[in-house]
Amino acid sequence: MSAILLDDEVPIEAVRWLYFRRSGGVSTWKPFCGYDSLRLEIAYRERCKGSTDPVHDKITVRGEMFEVDMESSLCIPIYWFGKKRSPHNKRKTWCSTQVIRAVWFQMINWLPLDARLSEVIEYEHRTYAIPKLKEVTKKGHKPIHKYQSNNHSIKWMPDGTIYLVTKSAEPFGKVKLHGGLSSVPISRGYNRPAETSDKPPPITHLCFVVHGIGQQLASIRHECAKIRKTCQKVAEKLYPKLS
Repeated sequence: MSAILLDDEVPIEAVRWLYFRRSGGVSTWKPFCGYDSLRLEIAYRERCKGSTDPVHDKITVRGEMFEVDMESSLCIPIYWFGKKRSPHNKRKTWCSTQVIRAVWFQMINWLPLDARLSEVIEYEHRTYAIPKLKEVTKKGHKPIHKYQSNNHSIKWMPDGTIYLVTKSAEPFGKVKLHGGLSSVPISRGYNRPAETSDKPPPITHLCFVVHGIGQQLASIRHECAKIRKTCQKVAEKLYPKLS
């Protein structure tokens, strides 16, 4: 049984922050690297303690090209304004993405559960499940604790396994699961602990991209990403010892 299940407070490294991303028509939650997630969680906990230090209001992330506004829970680009893709698009901040603090995850592809449901599960776990798990003396097949609502139920098993039983994709937030899943194992804490060493390498060179006057930001970013990937492949091929 994981020690995280018995802790009253989830360890900082077990919490994972994620940002919502749309790419190629697919929407999903993408985790921040361990370094960014740790800094976001530290800022979050300091703010919960009542800290008014402005250093905890905005945290730079994603290679210091974005920052997370802790008040609005948005990840915002630093070096560009995020203009509209189309004059007919009413969304003013299309480059800004939603950010979520996740404690509970479904273990199929480690996507976070809906924030409201996670709060309910965490309350049930701390209040009822932890005391019962500490008193378990033998394994069995009957749940030691249950939580029931209209659309789903949670079952805590004696061995520490926890199941979410649902008929809808609601608990999985904006990401829909396919295949008619009815029973999903869930985890308190992410599958990879956040570490300070998990971060992008330091920037050693700057590459300035000159683009046409009519070129849009999305295509510029795409071409820059292609340059990075190509340079990385060439470096790995010609200088394998550097990696």
